[in-house]
Amino acid sequence: MMVLKFGGAVLGSADGLRRMVELVRAHGQGPCVIVVSAMASATRDLEYIGALAVRGDRAAATAAADELVGRHRALVTEMLPQDAAAGGLHGLLDAVRAELDALIEGIAITGQLTPRTLDTVLSVGELLSLHIVRHTLAAAGCTACSVDARRIVVTDEVHGQATPLVEQTSMRVEHDLRPLLASHDCVVVQGFVGRSEQGATTTMGKESSNLTAVLLASVLNVPDVVIYTDVAGVRSGDPAECGTTLPRPSMSYAEARHAAVNGVKILYPTMIDPAERASVTVTIASIHGGAETRIGPDGGPCGPIVITRRVDDTNTTITCVFAAGPAWLEAVRAVTNTSSPSWFDMTWSHADSTGTLTVSSDLAPTAVLTLHDCMTSNETRS
Repeated sequence: MMVLKFGGAVLGSADGLRRMVELVRAHGQGPCVIVVSAMASATRDLEYIGALAVRGDRAAATAAADELVGRHRALVTEMLPQDAAAGGLHGLLDAVRAELDALIEGIAITGQLTPRTLDTVLSVGELLSLHIVRHTLAAAGCTACSVDARRIVVTDEVHGQATPLVEQTSMRVEHDLRPLLASHDCVVVQGFVGRSEQGATTTMGKESSNLTAVLLASVLNVPDVVIYTDVAGVRSGDPAECGTTLPRPSMSYAEARHAAVNGVKILYPTMIDPAERASVTVTIASIHGGAETRIGPDGGPCGPIVITRRVDDTNTTITCVFAAGPAWLEAVRAVTNTSSPSWFDMTWSHADSTGTLTVSSDLAPTAVLTLHDCMTSNETRS
């Protein structure tokens, strides 16, 4: 058994959905639990709809809802043009559209968007992915079914940042999820959302679909989770900022947690702790193949990773984790020699092998490239 998680960047196009089907088939090692995120930008669009509604701009909120549902409708039409399931999915889209209208009206009338209501709005994106993915797999010949995460993931009542309650979730999983794995190739569950013990829809925070995947693996005693994205695992830096980057194929739980806290993309602290508690190995892979990053008890050591974060309107902080002190000092010296900044601030922590350099944002692009090249200069580039 495997737990596979597919991100929104994968699920937002017909090509991505087709690649998902290929990857699910390729695993072929017994049943799979497939955890899905909302389509790319859907959560952000739903936040925007809520913001428009609370300002009383119903027309703009309605137009944004039309556009969101329309994107999903176009995807259904492309993936399932002649399939009998397409009619049911279009009916679901109609129902979701009506639900969004009711939410927009209620928010606009009251002028309030409570955390509880926002969770209800945001949960729509994952719900749509849940049904589209299930029918896509079924149309491709997989024996697939779905379970609404709100039936199995029990959380506390902290809307927007809910914490899953493991014991209660385990009971629901055993009752509602595990039996389906005996008779289906794939069971699809949406990530990010759950339900409180009082019955309210909750969400568990940014990128918590990864948390859902690890949580379900730990409860089901599945040793491996694969998180599929559109990038080739964790790299030595952001390719958009650092040019040619290098793979980081192995990380320990502690390294992954430290990298996540410092802002490494595609790593999130909330998924590391449950993975470590249950000794679940998490692999971050690209749907396009190539390098992967494996996070587990025997991972690491990891090479340097350069991260950028804009501090304010004028300054940017560049962080390098897993850096050797002398190499970091030499890299900073190279930046000052190359860019001659009028002002900069540098730190170095021996305790966690992490350095930071803050420079004006106009110098940041050059500084990032210089730091990355210096910190990885001894590594082989393929």
